[in-house]
Amino acid sequence: MMTFHPTLVLAALPDEPPASYLSTMAMRIGRSQQGLAKEIGTTVKNISDGVPDAIVRLREACDLPEDTFAGSTFVKAGLDCRVGFEVFPPHALRRSAHFVCPLCLNEDIAMGNVPRAQLLPNFTVAHACPFHRVLYVRASFNTNPRQHFDFAWHIQQSIGTGLLERQPNYVETPSANAEYLAARIRGETSDNWLDTMPVFAVARFAEVIGLEMLFREVREWRTVTAAEWHKAGQLGFETLWQGRDAVKRAFSIIRENRKEDFRAHTWQEVYGNLHEFLARGNRKNVGLGEFQRIAHEHVVETMPIEAGTKVFSIKVAERKIHSIGSASSAYGINPATMRTRLMRLGAISNQLPGQGDQSTVFDAVALAEQLKLMQSSMSRTDALEYLNLIRPVGEAILAPEFIPHVHVPGAKGHRSKGYLKVDLDEFVGKLVAGAVKPQQNKGLVPVREAVISARTPLIDIVRMILGGKLDRVGHNKSETGFAGILVDPDEVMAITHALPPGRLSIPVAAATFSYSYPLFLSLISAGVIPSEDGRNSVTGLPRRTVAVEDLKAFSAKYISMSSLSAKLKMDPRLVKSAALKAGVKPAFQKPLVKGMFYLRRDTQRLRR
Repeated sequence: MMTFHPTLVLAALPDEPPASYLSTMAMRIGRSQQGLAKEIGTTVKNISDGVPDAIVRLREACDLPEDTFAGSTFVKAGLDCRVGFEVFPPHALRRSAHFVCPLCLNEDIAMGNVPRAQLLPNFTVAHACPFHRVLYVRASFNTNPRQHFDFAWHIQQSIGTGLLERQPNYVETPSANAEYLAARIRGETSDNWLDTMPVFAVARFAEVIGLEMLFREVREWRTVTAAEWHKAGQLGFETLWQGRDAVKRAFSIIRENRKEDFRAHTWQEVYGNLHEFLARGNRKNVGLGEFQRIAHEHVVETMPIEAGTKVFSIKVAERKIHSIGSASSAYGINPATMRTRLMRLGAISNQLPGQGDQSTVFDAVALAEQLKLMQSSMSRTDALEYLNLIRPVGEAILAPEFIPHVHVPGAKGHRSKGYLKVDLDEFVGKLVAGAVKPQQNKGLVPVREAVISARTPLIDIVRMILGGKLDRVGHNKSETGFAGILVDPDEVMAITHALPPGRLSIPVAAATFSYSYPLFLSLISAGVIPSEDGRNSVTGLPRRTVAVEDLKAFSAKYISMSSLSAKLKMDPRLVKSAALKAGVKPAFQKPLVKGMFYLRRDTQRLRR
């Protein structure tokens, strides 16, 4: 095997790639890179691809130590490439372009040496020289594939076009991101959680998340400068180094940055660049799975995401956050009502300017039971509306005797009464369980109308239906609640007012003798008309009755002002004035009796 004279051989630098070393050696002894490779029995491509035999031939030809190029050889492994202790995807390397530190080149030339290559500039995540703190500059613009790996030739061409005459661009600090990458290539670890992940995944994700943290607006990556990438990598790596919680805080910072963009509502709009990067990285299998899981967890824990949705390519198992809007849709509650109830629970604060239903969020897991209760329960007012009842008639129907109530949690531990929709439906179902066929509904009226026509309280009619006392109950399915319950008012009246011979109920008696109901009650309360308390023998309902004979006796003895006025064909005021002049006094004093009566025998004087 061919060997070079020791005076011609250059000592390899610790991080110098073998292909660049071959190029430098070829220029030093006046040969082409391809020609020199051929002389030592290999090819430039084999050396560039890290073929072991080719590296051995180069090392032996130059009489280099056995461990030379151990940590700087790019060993081809399918589409990927192994360098030192790490494996990199194809897009991690600048294989067709050479980047250099201009100050390092100046030092080499000042010492009379040929320019030497370094390892870090070959990686896309390295942007600045760690020694001089200046940005790397591109030193190759030739697209001839035969010269892609001819480092020395490209440097000479670039120097001829003024590469070293440019003003270097300094950075404030060296990149901890790139330094970590170099340490991992050397096999060094730091007992940090990042050591368990592929180093390029760490370095590249650090750049991307750092960039999103730096800028409030979404930047197109092609417009980002090398200085900005360097700064982003430093910020991102410092964040990743602190652990998973720090990464989640970084996501919160990014979301805060996007608040000024009113179009950014969904997680894709807020984390668009990160979503594309992680999805693309996952397809390219660069080891971003852990960061993908962290991003997924953060979004699910902070944004209203429905179960089953894919977030950062991972399906959401359980919804953890609701917004006013999403909860309203999910539970069928008006957004304004939902906001009011959540404020009473203390789950959300007062609405801030610009804070709409979609941006107001709360813990869906902690409030799951309350939300279910809200969904199925109603307030007293809503329950009456649902049953198609009005106050005060319908109030008695919401009694525990008929419909149980639940306690809905409120603010500061207080609870309010609520009514479950299922209980309301069940109660209505009981009332219409024995409904006749629709063609048999003739003569039936809605139960609310029967209350008036049958002069029977709603609660009594309901008890009759539940007790099976009514033979005909109908159901109008086109109506809801009590509006669809039909009964026969004559049947109701026959049951309600079924009395022993010679006795009348209070409402019927008042109507029969043309007295108002309050007036008739006052006569009974005053003891003028005797009454008797008892129970309906059919329904068992309590009732008060009066004897017809007592009513006739009362009518024979007393006459009301309205009857006297009609009989005398005089205005009541004139009748009252005439009675005073004739010395005829009212039979009863107000307010004991809510009306004016005279003894019939005394009214004889008014006719004279």
